Amino acid sequence: MRAKPTIDSGEAQSVTIYNRLDHTNKLALKNVGHSQLVSGPRAVISRSPSEAESAFYTAFRNGDHIGMMAVWATNSALVCVHPMGPRLESWDQISASWEKILASDSQRLFEIRLKASWEETDISVRIVDELISVPTRGLQFAPVIATNVYRYSNNGWHMVAHHASVDATRYRDIRDEEPAHTHH
Repeated sequence: MRAKPTIDSGEAQSVTIYNRLDHTNKLALKNVGHSQLVSGPRAVISRSPSEAESAFYTAFRNGDHIGMMAVWATNSALVCVHPMGPRLESWDQISASWEKILASDSQRLFEIRLKASWEETDISVRIVDELISVPTRGLQFAPVIATNVYRYSNNGWHMVAHHASVDATRYRDIRDEEPAHTHH
């Protein structure tokens, strides 16, 4: 059975909010129907690819390394490519890269637009536009096209691949307006 792509209207996707309980290293999830309080690297149990993606961008926006890595699968082959970066293929490499990216105290603002998606029983591919800024530092990053891949297991949907690259066509359109940064 072949998956049919679905094209989104370009509306910004809403992002789920969750709270991290620092003293216990557990996550309490709300606003997405999660009723469990769980701990460890598999803390986010998403019932759909869109829930997993929402948790991914919430963690990214909030600079939450623990939340970010809770979205990633731990029992699958993984790959992550950040804009202008090398291919990372292990959970440890991916975790270290996100730890560096998320180290800033500044909150990022995101506009995420789902452009296309394909879904099978246990795998989902989602193509999004990422528009990221850090207003407190006056930063507007170059537009990014990201491919996010999620796999379903008994533990719900988890990310197995994230490949992001600068949208060169749109970068040319904005480069005269403001300086753009080409990294996450």
